[in-house]
Amino acid sequence: MSDDSPEPGAARLEEGALRLFGIMRVSFQRCLLPPEGIHRTPVRSLGMLPVSRDQEGTFCVPVAEHESFWLGLSTEKNGSWFRLFAQMGNQHRVNVQSGRPAAEDADSAFHFSGFGAIYGVPRNAESWWSFRRVAAEPVHACERLTFAEPNSPPVHKEPAQASVLLVSYETYTERTHQRAPAPLDPSSGYGGWLLP
Repeated sequence: MSDDSPEPGAARLEEGALRLFGIMRVSFQRCLLPPEGIHRTPVRSLGMLPVSRDQEGTFCVPVAEHESFWLGLSTEKNGSWFRLFAQMGNQHRVNVQSGRPAAEDADSAFHFSGFGAIYGVPRNAESWWSFRRVAAEPVHACERLTFAEPNSPPVHKEPAQASVLLVSYETYTERTHQRAPAPLDPSSGYGGWLLP
């Protein structure tokens, strides 16, 4: 299996989430798999999925067949930029910011300050294809997410990047030797403000 291992310093574990590029924290927020795999409104969290490294250094997140997740973002730096790509079940890579194939759009990046959320791959201006590991159509099943610094031609260096592999609960335990989460509980949702 190919492994996009993170460059030194690109990512590290931090309290159940990922610290990326030294400037932002990314968490994997659980949610129910929406009808047809489409989120049409912002989504409340049903708890945080764990992320761990396996023995080869690959970051892994366990995702059950009938659940989904979204990304919670936070940063202390104003004006943070990053690119995000999803490798789908049909082996195509998608730029998550634009929803276009990475082969056509390798540069579109997210820009945010403070807190933010990414609910999935844009379907249109008002909805997103959810992040899910299993789908009837491979084009909608996400196998891996890759976070990358923006391209910076004047700097003449390869942008740092880190990848996260989406795996079953069983594979997560086998690869990381960590306990998989309990089954998703729809009643465990946070009842106040939407989490970042």
